[in-house]
Amino acid sequence: MTETTTAEPKTETVTATEAPPAQLISRIDAKFDPKATTDIAIEAGHGVMFRTLPQLIEAAKLMSRSDICVPPHCRNEAGVCFAILMRTENWRLRDPFFVAEHSYVVEKSMQIDGSWQKVKTLAFDASVFHAVLLANAPIRDRVEFNYIGDGDDRTCTASVQLLSGKWVNHTSPPMKTCHPGHREKDGVKYVKGSPLWDKNPDQQLSYFTVRDLARKYFPDVLGGIYDKDEFEETPADPVEPATPKLLERLPGKIEGAGFSKNVVDASLADAKPATEKADPVATAAKEVKAAKTETKQLPVPKNLKEYKRWVTAWAASINNAVEIMERWKSERALRNQCEMLVDQSNEIKKTIIDVRIKALSK
Repeated sequence: MTETTTAEPKTETVTATEAPPAQLISRIDAKFDPKATTDIAIEAGHGVMFRTLPQLIEAAKLMSRSDICVPPHCRNEAGVCFAILMRTENWRLRDPFFVAEHSYVVEKSMQIDGSWQKVKTLAFDASVFHAVLLANAPIRDRVEFNYIGDGDDRTCTASVQLLSGKWVNHTSPPMKTCHPGHREKDGVKYVKGSPLWDKNPDQQLSYFTVRDLARKYFPDVLGGIYDKDEFEETPADPVEPATPKLLERLPGKIEGAGFSKNVVDASLADAKPATEKADPVATAAKEVKAAKTETKQLPVPKNLKEYKRWVTAWAASINNAVEIMERWKSERALRNQCEMLVDQSNEIKKTIIDVRIKALSK
């Protein structure tokens, strides 16, 4: 008789292993984890030395708790602070609190689901533009500034020398164009932008010029950011709503539906003799008619040249000055997407919008 033995079933011991790094990334909305910041190095003159994304996330949470050391839109907003920290790292700047203090919340109009809506976004002042330029642009030294003229005609020229040895420069529009203007409240006149436009105009003019210099020659360095002042365009001349008497003077008035379809083309055709230089608005009207025949609708512009044709087209198709100005204001975001400088935007307004409004007032 032989003895039979039964083998005991083998049991496997499962040892817990660390989660891969991708699973260790903390959530931006989770509680602050001080352990994640224990090995973050700080180097004198170079600031905080982040090595991992979790470190950056935890630093953003800590930064959002800095109370008066960050502006109101950053307080208890770890997501905003994270974006500022990422910008600071990518721009090779040393101090995220400097970037935060010079950031602003602005409203711009964007086309969402076929309609224009106001959305909030983050913008920066010229101090950040200047710092980013010095830290990243392929230049040899700091920016040089030169001023010409006095008063409203004063201009500023910013010049930098590239690593190749070539000098590039940009000259601002005259002071009367750059100045944001004034508003009056309770009998007191205030500058619409920084009060330094009145107290230290040369300083403000240099800010204006270095920002446009950076955008003109080093757009890759800026990464698509905008100055807060670029969202605050102010019409040169206030537009008064059309009065009944003005409407009565306009040609082609009809009952009920509005104005006759071809009144704009007819009015512009009679405005000047054929021997004179063609009216840009009349030319635009012809372009609109041609565009509708070919494509039914002009494509959304992507650059300065396309935007000029775009704005000329819709300006010629609107018969009300107030509606024209409202449409112009609503397209700030579109002009920003076309990477237009402020002086370029002002020039378009002067040569197209103002001309069209003047034609309607006759």
